[in-house]
Amino acid sequence: MILFIIGNGFDRAHNLPTDYRKNLIPILAKDNENEFDFINKIFFNNDEELWSDFENNIGNLKNDEPIIKRTREEIDDFFANNSDPSAYSYSPEDENYGDQYTEVENATYEAESNKVDYGEIEFSNLKSFVDRGMLKMVIEANNEILKRNKLKLKDFNSANLYLTFNYTETLEKLYRIPSSRIFHIHGKIGEEMVYGNDLNNITILDREDISLDLDNNYLEIEENDTNYPSNLNDFVHAVTYSDDERRSIELDLVSKVNEESSTFEKELRLEDLSDWINPYVEEIQEVRVLGHSLGYVDREYFSWLNRILNNPEWNISYYHCKDTDPVVQNGEFLRSQNSDVHFKRFAEFCM
Repeated sequence: MILFIIGNGFDRAHNLPTDYRKNLIPILAKDNENEFDFINKIFFNNDEELWSDFENNIGNLKNDEPIIKRTREEIDDFFANNSDPSAYSYSPEDENYGDQYTEVENATYEAESNKVDYGEIEFSNLKSFVDRGMLKMVIEANNEILKRNKLKLKDFNSANLYLTFNYTETLEKLYRIPSSRIFHIHGKIGEEMVYGNDLNNITILDREDISLDLDNNYLEIEENDTNYPSNLNDFVHAVTYSDDERRSIELDLVSKVNEESSTFEKELRLEDLSDWINPYVEEIQEVRVLGHSLGYVDREYFSWLNRILNNPEWNISYYHCKDTDPVVQNGEFLRSQNSDVHFKRFAEFCM
């Protein structure tokens, strides 16, 4: 029996729109341009090419400036709207007209109520945003499957097993492989779709990694200004940030960035894979990998399969020059574990 392992390159060989750079980027940008720009800057450093290696980059912080800028803008809004102690002055018709002490007291109360404080910095749920884009990309690809032609692949039939890392139903719809012979290890439409980065690639910030300048550049009065009543100092303190307040906000921001980045940690589903493949372990003699890059994020699956299948023959497809193809370079870890590993052009797997 042959175990086929199917990666995204398989769908792309059928010209399905599952390319992260070409297909996911425009979907995310159309959904919410601001959120896309934010993700593109912090995780991909505004480099479109890095999206081609989506999973090895998502959750890996490369640029914290947009995070600091977004936080500073929120605080600047507070400064801009709460920097005038006479903002709540009474009209000439009011009986309190000219009561500067009460005016400043009102401005101080509003500033204290509106002050952006520890725990109040808003941080978007980036994972949900990317989830939506991923689902839309897969739906669009699934709708295109039956418009594609089958490849004439050797031994591609229901007698063999199919471990697919894809979310699409290309195997079921185009090749009519029974679902009982297929395991979608990362889910499919109607199920949770698993994607993300290895924990070792996820950025976890230390408390000193983010530093905020929280000077109030909008405030134009001095604390000893004699044009205001004695409670002016209360207002000034309400619209400025002490070192302790600034540090609390920085720590809160570090915590939220780490929490957000960690949502992109990829779940390893070895137990589910074990349950599926165990009944066939003794029958599997060969593993054929079609369209999978053997990237770091999924490496543990391949090492585990090599062990559980007792060093089977591996035949792995590549597309470019063998000496420089990333698949061949990535696959060296497998070759170090098993001498029966072979890299072949994708065309060699076709009739």
